[in-house]
Amino acid sequence: MLIKTLVINDTNDISKLKELKDKRVKIILLNEKIFIETLRVDKKCNIEEKIEQLIRDRFFNYTPLVHYEVLKYNKSLFLIVYFIGCDERFKSLLYERKDFALTFPELKNKNILSFKKATFELKNLKISIYIKGKLVLLKSVKDSNIIEVIEESLKGLEKDFGVSLKDFTFKIQKEYLKEEIKEWFKGLKLNEIRGEENLYQKI
Repeated sequence: MLIKTLVINDTNDISKLKELKDKRVKIILLNEKIFIETLRVDKKCNIEEKIEQLIRDRFFNYTPLVHYEVLKYNKSLFLIVYFIGCDERFKSLLYERKDFALTFPELKNKNILSFKKATFELKNLKISIYIKGKLVLLKSVKDSNIIEVIEESLKGLEKDFGVSLKDFTFKIQKEYLKEEIKEWFKGLKLNEIRGEENLYQKI
């Protein structure tokens, strides 16, 4: 059976999903809220139990779709859980059909090499940070002091994963490369992202 790719801007609109009732579908969510939680775990842990506990502790009044990845880094094992905000009817329709794949543009970024220690991207009003190809942080810089958000994000990653600035490759969209930003990244591995990148090509 052919897989239909469906780009959805708002999970309140369930009409597209209803039309594709009998087809396998890959869904790309563009504008939903995404929260990322990271846990250091041991090899014998029950991943489903950990995720259920997270939902009870942090998202008890929230209707998320859940995706997770496992990351091995610095001799430690981490569980990265992505909570994707969605309309309850949309979630129910997905679980009824079962045969679906779900993603969002930052999660499957083909420009991020999995063997790289750490990659920092600043583009399209968002900071995305990857460790060994896994998305571990996603933060908006809209209406924020960009340097403060950068410092806060990197400090958190150093604490959680033990990753240092020298381990990062930094990729920044051209329009953000003001003098103060360039000065902050002086001496680090900095790359410029040129032009507008098409999100759909990154899935």
